Amino acid sequence: MPRKPRLPFHDLGPPIVFLTSLEFRTEEPSDTLTIFASQRKHSKDTSYHDEVYSIEVPKLQGAFTGTGDLTAALILGHLHQHPDNLKLVMEKVINTMQAVIQRTSEATNACKDPKSAKARELQLIQSKSIIENPPATYEARKIE
Repeated sequence: MPRKPRLPFHDLGPPIVFLTSLEFRTEEPSDTLTIFASQRKHSKDTSYHDEVYSIEVPKLQGAFTGTGDLTAALILGHLHQHPDNLKLVMEKVINTMQAVIQRTSEATNACKDPKSAKARELQLIQSKSIIENPPATYEARKIE
């Protein structure tokens, strides 16, 4: 299990930080990505603590257009719905992203020109039901 990282980003102001697509290299190439989410929670006495979660997911092959935009939109939308449940927000965001990228990868592989810009665009319309009701495939773990 990963150690609780010290995220200096909170010291710059943002109370919530997502670090996506981190690859921890060992001697052999990794086939997983790690995502961290952290929320700084302040107490009434001016103290604070950082609540940190991580999720490991399989690395999906390919380069796709729009993943950062979709991730940011999902984070904002789910934080608005669940402002005090970072674990749930993270799970919804990451599960949605993995499912949308998987669907896009399958469509790209079936395309006549899989290297074209059009083939690399996320299948957002086709993934509407996934975006509205993400699967519960990956679970966030709290890092102490």
